[in-house]
Amino acid sequence: MKRKLFNFNPLILTLPLMVGIVSCNDPKEPETPKIDLINLSSFNLVDEAVKNDVNLDKYEGLKFGSSKKSVCTVTFEGEVVANNTGKSTVYIYDAESSKELFSMDVNVTDFDHHDDFEKIEHGSVGGHLTDISLGIAIGIDNEYPVTYSYEKDKQYTITTLDPDLLDIRKDSDLGEWTFIGRNVGNARIQIFDNDFNMVYQNIVKVRRSISNEFEMVDILSTVDRYVGRGFLDGNWGGTDETKRTKLIFDEERKGIFYGFSAEAGGNIGKNKFDFEFDRRDQFNTSYGYWFNIFNFEKSEEGQGLQYVPTTFFITDVGDEIMLYSRGGSLIEMYLPKNNLK
Repeated sequence: MKRKLFNFNPLILTLPLMVGIVSCNDPKEPETPKIDLINLSSFNLVDEAVKNDVNLDKYEGLKFGSSKKSVCTVTFEGEVVANNTGKSTVYIYDAESSKELFSMDVNVTDFDHHDDFEKIEHGSVGGHLTDISLGIAIGIDNEYPVTYSYEKDKQYTITTLDPDLLDIRKDSDLGEWTFIGRNVGNARIQIFDNDFNMVYQNIVKVRRSISNEFEMVDILSTVDRYVGRGFLDGNWGGTDETKRTKLIFDEERKGIFYGFSAEAGGNIGKNKFDFEFDRRDQFNTSYGYWFNIFNFEKSEEGQGLQYVPTTFFITDVGDEIMLYSRGGSLIEMYLPKNNLK
């Protein structure tokens, strides 16, 4: 069979052919990898680079960056931490040449805060349920003993409406359980007696645990100030910040103890100090970091301070500080400014 031949005018086909050639050869920029991240959670940027076939082994050192630090920051180990909802791009660079090696777009979305959730708090709570009732969070993968009692000769059962966020292990029939955080969010819990009456309902805040002392110092330095809860001055739970002592820290491991103290007779001025990491361990029902305070310099107004801070404990989610004087006397408990209620 003979192949058919067609007569054609080359001028007619010139334009479409040229357009086709340009379209086929037009290079496309590779798409930047994207990830959705729940607020206050994290992921490792180095791990993501490896998943995307980026060879980082040939570089002696790496550094990291974020286009919008108010949305997310990157630790010196490459951990991307969500700070607020929004969008940012995070980067890995060669530490020597500052050459960009990898980037990723991050979209931070919020979790359900359950603002319309009604608290029910009959009976007595113990263990870490005491802190939970005060709004203190638990860390992912840590175990927290909790207890509850209300009426004698009754047994209690507990449930969570958010099992993807919180595991609950039964320890006895007498209102004893262990909470284990699984994912960042606000988990709803309910306790019932054996007559099926709901006697307790609350929110358990589950947050990421700070992985090391260096990241904890970063957390301390980014908080505007830690405000006392009124333990020492007998003004527990009040909202008047002018009647509280406060703490601020910087990345150079220096701090200031200031504000109002009834124990010292009023304004204590700005008392400066240095602090250093001591250890990480479990304290009572909390996990966290101990720091020692030294080179404490009383201000002129602070000469009346009787309890001089010597150490502090901060929970491993960074939401509560307990400040102690020599001999282990508790001076005050502090919350980040945005957590004070």
